This record gives sequence, structure tokens and C-alpha cells, in this order.
Amino acid sequence: MRFHFICRGNAFRSRMAEAYLVSLKLPNVEVVSSGTVADTYRSENDPISRHAKVVLSKLGLLEFAKTRCDQLTQSRILPGDITICMNQRIFNECKDVVVLPNDAIVWGIDDVDEHFTVHPEDEEIDRYAEQVFETIKKNVDILIQQHTS
Repeated sequence: MRFHFICRGNAFRSRMAEAYLVSLKLPNVEVVSSGTVADTYRSENDPISRHAKVVLSKLGLLEFAKTRCDQLTQSRILPGDITICMNQRIFNECKDVVVLPNDAIVWGIDDVDEHFTVHPEDEEIDRYAEQVFETIKKNVDILIQQHTS
């Protein structure tokens, strides 16, 4: 079984989801992540966003994060994948890049620039990143129950 998490830059939300699920070391589970505009923002986002790095480091999960951002391409969408778009914006952007499976899942997890209306301090973003991780963890745990039982 293969889980594919998709966000915009593949540096924050999808990377935390991927790292968390990889850390569970579930048998017969493969995990990948991609970004709809990862190539566009590669110089800003590689190897991982500062905020994702802070959260994953704090939780001892940084070692499970891959070391680069991957652009979403059709060849990365495999039949049988459980495909998760981090929010509706991502789902809509995917339509311009790939053909998603009909059963793609859409979560409601906003990126930092979608969540804040003004430029926040780094500490405020780090707190938001921790909340994002907790939501991702909860959603991933539910997915695992649904698809590996």
C-alpha cells in the first residue's frame, strides 16, 4: 500500500505527514510526498522548511524526513495509491498538473501563508506548525486504521 501526500512546495505539510508515517515503520506501507509547485520554490524550500524542521526535530522525527522536495508529476501518481491533498487549494492545483484518482482525499490543513493574514513572528509560526503536525498525526492515524486493518 502506498500513501502519497501532496502540498504546494513539498517542504512543510506533506513532508511532516510523510515523516510521521515513515516513522511508524508499518510493514507493506510505502510513503511518498510531492508538491504542486515544488520546482518553482525549490531554492526557498530545500531541503525542508525551517518550521517543519523545528517540529520534527522536537519530536525526534527529523531522521524520517527525506532530504529534498519533489515536484508532483503524473509518473508519481500510481494506481492504487491513497492520495491525500492537504487542502482544497492543493486539490485544485493538482488538476493543472496531474490527473488525480477519483478517490483522492482532501484534508483542510492550511499552509502558513494561507493561515496568517499578516506576517507573524517565527515563534507564532512554530506554534502553528505544531498544531498542523498534531492535525496531520490525527488524520494519518485515522487513515492507517481505515486502510491497514
